[in-house]
Amino acid sequence: MELLILTIEFPPGPGGIGTLSYELAKNLSKSGWNVSVSSPQNFSDNSEIRAFNNAQTFIIQRLNYKGPFVFEAINRFVSAITLLLQQQSNIIISIGGQATWLGVLLALLTNKPLVAIGIGTEFTYGNKLQQWITRKSFNRANKVIAISNYTQKLMKEININPSKISVIHCGADGNSFTKNLPVDHLKKKLNLEQSKVILTVGALSKRKAQDIVIRAIPKIKRRFPDIKYLVIGNPKLQTEFQKLTYELDVSDSVIFLGQVPRAELPNFYNLADLFVLVSRRTCTGDVEGFGIVVIEAALCGIPSIVSRNSGLEETVIDRKTGLIVDQENPEDTAEAIINLLSDDSLRIKMGNSAYQHAIKYSTWDLKITEYKKFLLPLIDF
Repeated sequence: MELLILTIEFPPGPGGIGTLSYELAKNLSKSGWNVSVSSPQNFSDNSEIRAFNNAQTFIIQRLNYKGPFVFEAINRFVSAITLLLQQQSNIIISIGGQATWLGVLLALLTNKPLVAIGIGTEFTYGNKLQQWITRKSFNRANKVIAISNYTQKLMKEININPSKISVIHCGADGNSFTKNLPVDHLKKKLNLEQSKVILTVGALSKRKAQDIVIRAIPKIKRRFPDIKYLVIGNPKLQTEFQKLTYELDVSDSVIFLGQVPRAELPNFYNLADLFVLVSRRTCTGDVEGFGIVVIEAALCGIPSIVSRNSGLEETVIDRKTGLIVDQENPEDTAEAIINLLSDDSLRIKMGNSAYQHAIKYSTWDLKITEYKKFLLPLIDF
């Protein structure tokens, strides 16, 4: 059972695609599969990456930047096919659009079966040529996995063969993310002991829409003067969002924490009263295909507020494990946050329901069983 995973991002560092890729590699390796991964690793320094890679039970081939797209593509192809032949992998998994472009070439040249995992943005982003290549690539795969029903819908909209598509939702690490962790020291460090706390984890970006939550803060603050909004993630747009906090006079209510080591994330979930991720579909077509962070919050016993018309809708049960609001709607977002912060018993009940649902359906211990059942028939391809 030799498996090659091609992906567009991989830990250490943040990112849902990287998290999905790592959990697949780690859990299949634990199950006895011989796993190799070919991927860039762009979000950490070299010493951290070496230490991370050396600690894994599977092979990681780090792809370094090689300049213009043509040189980059050639390097990735040569590196990946060398690894494929060295490890004698008998199944290829590609995660994301460009990884699937490469996966098709490798599968055609080596007569190996390809499983292409679709995320979301690759089906809505890019020019006509990129969309054509993506459609052709996913249709040439032997099997296709969508990480949500929403992603499946996007695939069908660009005419990817629906008979090839299966939906397997992402999971989260039920061993690392757990509730009732001691966080008093962290609350004291951040001066949150008297505050209601809402949290977003994700790169500061147009898609993640932290600006919508910031725009909701003035209304929330009238009801909860000590409200604190913790923003964790790659600070790509932090300057822009900080400027917005000053314009709205809420800079004292928003704490930008930047990237937080993954091992420390469970503590931040546990100190939050609510998790909020109200992602938007951007003008460039960037979309939220699922939302692993919502499942992580649920495993920590925290209910979430998410936006509809995205894969986030499939991470909560509306009015049971969280609330769903409209995209681009600070008023709706503020009302939802106020409603749950105003009713401790309801919020705690939702958090417990979120935890029970995540433990029953959404841990990687469960999801990897789905993946193994899906992959095993391809071994004798």
